[in-house]
Amino acid sequence: MLIVHHTGKDAGQGARGSSALRAAADTELEVKGTDTGQTTVRVTKAKDSLPIQPIRLVRTIVDVTIDGTETTSCVLLPDHGQRDAEQLTGKAEVALATLGRIEVPGGIASTVWMRSAVDEGMSERSFYEARKALVDRGLVVNLGSEKRPQYLTAERAQEDAE
Repeated sequence: MLIVHHTGKDAGQGARGSSALRAAADTELEVKGTDTGQTTVRVTKAKDSLPIQPIRLVRTIVDVTIDGTETTSCVLLPDHGQRDAEQLTGKAEVALATLGRIEVPGGIASTVWMRSAVDEGMSERSFYEARKALVDRGLVVNLGSEKRPQYLTAERAQEDAE
């Protein structure tokens, strides 16, 4: 059985309503999309299972013919994090390079990553803006939760998954 539910205004607090719904579920998936067409599917609960890497997808427009009429639709395809890399700001490049130097299997806490970026001359505000851009573009993944994020470059996460 599949139940589709939604979070409240504060996604970090989980789904609205009774916690019995989550407690009864064997698996819980979180699906998040961005304005840029990227979607992340993350397992937030998996009973009797090892941690599973987030799945990054990108929305792609396709031409289809339905009953002889040509139209368009969209499909979700794997996003390997390479697109838009050349359009990164200098701050995002510094944040990405910093994470690449300090990352470990399982990810790095946001505060550890931020302190390392600040040590390299980045302001905290610039770091958080860069982190959001990197996550939105699929270049960095959060292996943890909203409350306890653990970041890893998408390239490293893919290598670790293989």
